[in-house]
Amino acid sequence: LAGGPVTYAKLQEMKYIDMFVLESLRTRCLFDSHERMCTKDYKIPGTDYVVPKGRFVHVYIGNIINDPQSYANPSAFDPENFSTENKHNKFANMAFGQGPRNCIGMRYALLVVKIGLVSLLRQHKLVRGDKMPETLVLDPANPSAFKESVFVKIEKRSRY
Repeated sequence: LAGGPVTYAKLQEMKYIDMFVLESLRTRCLFDSHERMCTKDYKIPGTDYVVPKGRFVHVYIGNIINDPQSYANPSAFDPENFSTENKHNKFANMAFGQGPRNCIGMRYALLVVKIGLVSLLRQHKLVRGDKMPETLVLDPANPSAFKESVFVKIEKRSRY
């Protein structure tokens, strides 16, 4: 941005920040499932099972977002999972749901996150804190958190 204003057009050009945000949402999934109510009887293809109208269906997303068929490098934090070259399964990204009932605020939410990141990182840099462990290990009791505390310093940039 070279000190210029943050515009919608400039944010749309920042493909890597899009990939970073989507990968952050994939690896730190806020919900473990999506729930939908069946609006009509539905026969599951290849089976004799019919989901009756009115039944709630839960789609658990843990296996989907960690499937090597969905992402090139599912077991690591890798924004390249969302690059066009990796041709990820677009239906595996379920941070905002999928289909006609996905989150209507998705585009706005992603735009706000990008504005916040750009605004913060233009004027500040994130630096490893003195007490930060060398390796961050997920807590098995809470896979959305690390075992040890994360220490980060926010330092003002001399200029941007």
